[in-house]
Amino acid sequence: MEDLIFFKGLAIENIIDTANCDIENYFDLKDEAEDDEDIDFDEDEDCEEYGRGYKFDEDEVEHAISFLFSYEDCLPDDTDKAIDDYREYNNKIADAEYKIRHIEKKINMFIKDFNLENFRIETSRKSVSTYLYVPNTPKNMEMIINETDDSSCYEDLDAEDIEDLDELCIRFSDHDTGSYWDDEYGDISYDDSYAMIEIR
Repeated sequence: MEDLIFFKGLAIENIIDTANCDIENYFDLKDEAEDDEDIDFDEDEDCEEYGRGYKFDEDEVEHAISFLFSYEDCLPDDTDKAIDDYREYNNKIADAEYKIRHIEKKINMFIKDFNLENFRIETSRKSVSTYLYVPNTPKNMEMIINETDDSSCYEDLDAEDIEDLDELCIRFSDHDTGSYWDDEYGDISYDDSYAMIEIR
């Protein structure tokens, strides 16, 4: 989730900077035209309305986008992409926030219904994936086997391996475990030693 917000912020920064530069450059050219009659200058209604020295801030990104589409005949490629990215990340964040609320309700249900104690919760920077860690007790193991969508990682363990575990983990997510590339070992999957609850 943090990564989505970060990349949305980068897109907003590009959009705002371009819009503010356009207004600044407009008035710079206007000043030059007043001193040099050979400079071709046409007044722009939007720039005049915003006024000299006006600066869009991050809360005005939609206004900045509207201004850019009105003022620019052809947007710079990076700004055009930034607008697309901004809208894409906006949609992804809205979807993620909905799923996170759903996950929070599910976790609170587990805590209440099973009187969970000494638990901890971790979240992913890149996605909605949320991890509920509980002490390794027979009661918690029974809960995980009965209440999760996939608990095979625990069901496949023998008794001795289970006894060696300090904690049990439930992963709440809308996607399977991913992987990353290691130059020495190639494609390596992230740790998937947890039970799974799928969030739709």
